[in-house]
Amino acid sequence: MNDRAPSWEDVAEQAEALELIDQVRLLEWLSAQIKASLLVEKKAPKRSLYGLNADLGPGPSAQDIDDVRREMLRGFPREDIA
Repeated sequence: MNDRAPSWEDVAEQAEALELIDQVRLLEWLSAQIKASLLVEKKAPKRSLYGLNADLGPGPSAQDIDDVRREMLRGFPREDIA
């Protein structure tokens, strides 16, 4: 028994040997198979990113942000750099 899958060339050669009505039937069958496989292979819906960092705890408060910003900009602009 031949365990090798037929190549595209083998299938095309056999399809060309069919009568026209059988070629039409083959096309109809093939399009139905493709439609069915496309329906099965739909991608899963994307996961929401809401709450992605919930395990990190609460973020810094507005007061903390203001304090750090004030500390960073305390010596800005510097007079020794021209």
